Amino acid sequence: MTFTTLGSLPREFIASHAELDAEEVAFGVTTGLLDPKDAIALAEARFVRGFRDAATVAFAMILSEDADEVVDLARRTASLTTRDARPIWAYLIVAWAVENTARTACDAIIEELFAEFDYPTYIAALVSWMPLGPRAEPGWEALEARRLNWLAEGERADRTRQSGNELT
Repeated sequence: MTFTTLGSLPREFIASHAELDAEEVAFGVTTGLLDPKDAIALAEARFVRGFRDAATVAFAMILSEDADEVVDLARRTASLTTRDARPIWAYLIVAWAVENTARTACDAIIEELFAEFDYPTYIAALVSWMPLGPRAEPGWEALEARRLNWLAEGERADRTRQSGNELT
C-alpha cells in the first residue's frame, strides 16, 4: 500500500488530531504515511505522557539517526497486531485533505484512500463519484458538509478511544 497522491503526513498535524498507539504508528510507517523520524518523535512524546507498552518504548528508544530501524520495528509490530489501524489513518488523511488542499486535490486524496483501504463503507459517502444514500443531498457543498460531519464524528471517537470509553 503506497499513497502516491499524499506522501507522509506532518508529525505536528498528526499529534494535533490524534493520539496514535504503537500499532497505529507502525501502520503509518509501513504505508509511508508517517516518516520514520516522526514515528520516533511521536513515540517519545507518548512515552513522556506515561505510556509504557513494549512497542511504544521500543519506538521511543530508537535514536533519530537510526531511523532505518524504525521501519524494521514497524514491520515486526504490524505483523503481530490483529487490530485494524485503517480507521484512524482514514480520519487523519481526510482531515489533512479537507484542511490543507484545494477541492480537486482533496477529492483525489480521498479517492486514493478509498481504493488503498479496499473500498470501506465508512468512507464511501465522502467520495465524490459514489452514489448518494437515500437522504443525502447532492452537490459540492453537501459533500463538503458530509466530510466535515464525518471528521467531527471521528474526532469524538478518537477522544473516546483515548479515554477508554465506548461511544454510546
